[in-house]
Amino acid sequence: MGKRWAKAVGTVLAAALCAPLGAGCAAEKSEFTVTIFSDVHHGDYNYNDFACTDGLKKLEKILIETPESEFYVNLGDMVDYLKDGKTDFYDEVAAVLRGHNLNLYHPEEKNYAAGGRTIYNLMGNHEAAFIRKAELSDYIPYVEGVGSVYSFRHGGILFLAIDANFDRETGSDEPSVLRTSTKFILPEAVLNWAAAETAAKMDDGVKGIVWLSHIAFKDIENESRFRLVFELNKYGVPLTVFEGHTHAEAFDEWYDDDNPDRTLVTIYTLPAVTSGATYKYYNVTFSEGKVKQIDKHLSGAIDAS
Repeated sequence: MGKRWAKAVGTVLAAALCAPLGAGCAAEKSEFTVTIFSDVHHGDYNYNDFACTDGLKKLEKILIETPESEFYVNLGDMVDYLKDGKTDFYDEVAAVLRGHNLNLYHPEEKNYAAGGRTIYNLMGNHEAAFIRKAELSDYIPYVEGVGSVYSFRHGGILFLAIDANFDRETGSDEPSVLRTSTKFILPEAVLNWAAAETAAKMDDGVKGIVWLSHIAFKDIENESRFRLVFELNKYGVPLTVFEGHTHAEAFDEWYDDDNPDRTLVTIYTLPAVTSGATYKYYNVTFSEGKVKQIDKHLSGAIDAS
């Protein structure tokens, strides 16, 4: 198995397309744009380069600048921590999102506003380290016995929200364990869920698969991450990962040693919204199961006030 590295610069052409079923769309589009961001870290104090007290301001800037986006994906760590194990900081985030007429994706469409666009939230380690995942299920869907996982299909793409917030050594996702975890694993339950979910949703209309994750591919235990790659490769469609966690922008590709022209997985790692005085996000245009274009917004600044 080999690896090609490339630095993600400017506009990137690659592979994947989508549009969320169950989010008010009458028909799937063959091409459209979505906004993806990661690591807002909303909180009540700042440290290192984490501008946590500006998190909501930065989030609002992103929402104001993207009125044409079909939907949004938050790749996790929307909050920096959850004080006293309560959801207060996430409640504040949800109020901002709903104030911009966004529906927080829920399989049962709980608290949906008519005509609202959808935001798909992923579980980050900064959420999972302070509260049991099930307690955030109104904001981040949760499957009992599996984790914070879900899928949706849009515009010829199957999107899989994958939860890798499990400690590599113990396999635990208890908050007290995750608070000090730096290496992670995809447990059997998540792998089995992903395989079954993909098998149930795949048909000739699916032209690509997008794996959404907070935890970076490089920080997931090798055997488990490639078990999932090979499982998803079985369908013969492009596989693309969008991830956060590291706060450092990157672009990677893994390819087949026996067939160097065959890419196994393409990985986009997004920079953190929280870092410094700027806010960062991608507008990703998908077409025919592939990423057609990525417009990167990396230098937006909020007012000092």
